Amino acid sequence: MQNIFNKLANVFESGDKPVIEENQQAYQNDFSSVVVDYVPGRRHQNYFEEGQDFSAFRCSALRSTIAVSDGCSSAKEALPAAKYSVEAALAFFQERDWPDTGADPASRQALVDEFVRYLQDALRASGKDYYQLCATLAVASYDRETGRYLVLNIGDGYVAGYLGDSICKVILEPFNRDGDSSRTCFGNSDDVAETTQLEIGNALEKRYSGFVICSDGASALFDEEEPDFSEQSLAQISNAAKTGNAASIHAKLIEIQSEMTFDDVSIGILMADATAQSDADKTRIADFGKPETVDVSDEVPAGSADDTDSIPDVLQAKLAQADVPAMVGKLIVKLFIQKEKLTTQQLIALGICKPGKVLSTMMPFIQADILTYQDDAFILKKAED
Repeated sequence: MQNIFNKLANVFESGDKPVIEENQQAYQNDFSSVVVDYVPGRRHQNYFEEGQDFSAFRCSALRSTIAVSDGCSSAKEALPAAKYSVEAALAFFQERDWPDTGADPASRQALVDEFVRYLQDALRASGKDYYQLCATLAVASYDRETGRYLVLNIGDGYVAGYLGDSICKVILEPFNRDGDSSRTCFGNSDDVAETTQLEIGNALEKRYSGFVICSDGASALFDEEEPDFSEQSLAQISNAAKTGNAASIHAKLIEIQSEMTFDDVSIGILMADATAQSDADKTRIADFGKPETVDVSDEVPAGSADDTDSIPDVLQAKLAQADVPAMVGKLIVKLFIQKEKLTTQQLIALGICKPGKVLSTMMPFIQADILTYQDDAFILKKAED
């Protein structure tokens, strides 16, 4: 059954959910925490130009994938190149089974070749000048069913894995031809299949607790000459990602952008709970990024919305007075019983509300004295309140 939470916003007639969210977005489910963020470089800001990096993610009940792309500033289609590259990577690696390449170079290269064809076909189908669609690409994906991870790097971005909460190991190094930063590799390069880096492994065996990917503008995170700054920053980022604190990560990117580089700074963080087990009977907040238009009025997951035993009597009485569909109200109240507090961005990421429609969607719960609103967060009122 398709996930019920992704359909809730349609009940409030707030428009279609975008396939990909960008720029300071956080998301959490029961096995991963994801944050992607981007800050335009000073060079672009000084000339009132748009940035040329792009970062996004996609999550389902069993897999989470993040991607970051850096458009080449000398190419006319830099930003579209970055967007198309990220979209292609999310569609390809989130939806397909990864072969267990192990140490077999031939199997690994076959997967790289397949993805490069997919990526370049997407660039050609865009209607833009293919030769101006120059962008790097970094990807990290984690599959909770198998415990495996996949990381990929095209060009001079960084891909690293967390060993615990603060120690970070670079898995895939930046690549520039002959070590010349002006000769990096892009998704539309003729030799990209030969220069793409890919690794598939088991997160438990490698003891990876998460992954961080970034454009070269965030290279200060891996600066060997500033190890204290790198370690402290990476620890702050991982802790912020696990708590869904996108604002803290955004502040760190602004610090890097304002003090250490003129370039765009983009990042993706995926903190994974490698011990989490799949539970088919559990109602999941999943398949983020897939627009749904199905009417859910008659579709109730077994043991979920109609099971009111987990809702205290006082809340059931208040909910009966709220001006919301009964099933929708029960689902949202049960979610708040679990979480107690949800921010505006979390409500959007979970598919409960659409951008610009959060307050109007949640207002009936405030009016029914079920929720309060404080510091951009909706909080479940306790009985003694």
